[in-house]
Amino acid sequence: MFFRFIAARFTGNMFVVLLAVCGIIYATSFMQQVAGAPNMAAAVQSSFAHFLEIFPMFLPLAVFLGTLITFYKLLVSSELTIIQSAGLSAFAIMLPMIIVSLLLGVVTIAIVNPLSANYIARELGDSRIERIDGAVWVMDREAGITIRAENIRNITDDSLDFVNATLIRENISHQITERIDAPVIALSGGRVAARQASVLESDGITRVQDFSYRTILSPTKIVQRYLKPNQVSFWQLPRLINVLGGMGVSTNAHLMQFLSLLFLPFVLISMTVLGAAFSQTKQRRMISMSRQFGIGIITCFVVYFMIQIFNAIAVSGAMHPVLATVLPPAIVLFFATAAITRVDNI
Repeated sequence: MFFRFIAARFTGNMFVVLLAVCGIIYATSFMQQVAGAPNMAAAVQSSFAHFLEIFPMFLPLAVFLGTLITFYKLLVSSELTIIQSAGLSAFAIMLPMIIVSLLLGVVTIAIVNPLSANYIARELGDSRIERIDGAVWVMDREAGITIRAENIRNITDDSLDFVNATLIRENISHQITERIDAPVIALSGGRVAARQASVLESDGITRVQDFSYRTILSPTKIVQRYLKPNQVSFWQLPRLINVLGGMGVSTNAHLMQFLSLLFLPFVLISMTVLGAAFSQTKQRRMISMSRQFGIGIITCFVVYFMIQIFNAIAVSGAMHPVLATVLPPAIVLFFATAAITRVDNI
């Protein structure tokens, strides 16, 4: 009964904070997208893609404020006094919140991140460089080949497939000589090829036939340019990291993305304990609630920038990725736990 009571209070307060923050971020993103979008539906989708991309970034803030608000409401209603009179320690009161934070992190990893990666892959625009009009574009000037594809898949060390692709061939005068459409165009062994492709030649006649052309394009070059860490879901990242490693491509950024998601529940737990530390009775007596919220938000931003600095150091290769991922939340958890243990009164 006690567990469900605290968990329900914490979940409700946290989602109120999430709703407010999400609304602000989505509205801001929508106003930025609507000016350059071809229609309202495209602006809504692009804004949603951007929102999902940054969703994990403000989860720690929502968890922290949810913890702070929960303890404040319990204090004002005297429910906290009743709970403490039952002999429950600060850590016992925190346990339901910690479990909810853990579950929130797992849901973000298992559901929100794959959904985000899918939307980002579809909605990236020319302002992001990686894609134009939501598709992958690659060019081999020497062979006079330009390929537009909706996506790329089946990536290995020496091959990949362009999905729902169009290949344009030009002569040295930059005149189009062929347009080829195929469900899959394979890049392998220095050649692009497809079976039963629709080939429109310069004479205006369309033929269905196989084709194969030489090219200087390679999977390594394409993957380096197009498959950025945030375009790949958590479940696909380990395989991609292995493939990139086999190609000799740096995997630091992709590994950091994977580890950041893997340890997101740990980060949320550390922010929950930090919120509890800010809710200690002695601190409330000396600091007003508004000031406490202000200091807490500043602390959250300090923690966020510390995490980003460690991530950048790891991507550069100056620190082991696991250490860079675990150290910031571990520091927060250590000092927050020490503060609660010292006072032991929330």
